[in-house]
Amino acid sequence: MGKQKETDGQYVKKETMLVVALVAVIVGFLGGVVFSAYKSGVGLDGSAPGPSGQTAQKQDISNNLAQEINDLEKEISLHPENIEALIRLGNLYFDTEQPGKAIMAYNNALEL
Repeated sequence: MGKQKETDGQYVKKETMLVVALVAVIVGFLGGVVFSAYKSGVGLDGSAPGPSGQTAQKQDISNNLAQEINDLEKEISLHPENIEALIRLGNLYFDTEQPGKAIMAYNNALEL
């Protein structure tokens, strides 16, 4: 019997271990929720930031890209041997999700 008292002090009770595991799971879950809410930018009122500023900015960028594409097409029609303009045009077509036109521009540049 004296030996049992010595070994009882070396181990953790099963109930204590379950409580610690449950607390760790709860803390981890709450930490994950807080972290994901922080990273997504959700405010305290539960509303996400509006995309209105991003939409306007994206539209400005697409207008600028369209204008640059038009300028490069004019440049290439005047100087079809301009390799840099063909490559830049291919890059812009790729950026504006026009892969067919991008491939044609890249192929024209490779032929020169």
